[in-house]
Amino acid sequence: MRKSRRFLTLSLAMILGAGAFELDSLLTTPAFAQSDFLVTLCFHNRTIQVPFYLRPRYIAGGAMDGPCPASNP
Repeated sequence: MRKSRRFLTLSLAMILGAGAFELDSLLTTPAFAQSDFLVTLCFHNRTIQVPFYLRPRYIAGGAMDGPCPASNP
């Protein structure tokens, strides 16, 4: 009985250790997220680049798509 309990404990520790290693490798792998895409906007006469998911907020705040037009002196 004692040997089977020790084997079970050792097996469970190995499984949990392998699972933690796999989870760590998944968390450190770069993900393909929406924030990777930057869009160019003209906001308050400045050309800015913001993540794609923030575009609607800037458009609602008065931004325009694309870079700001260059002014001629």
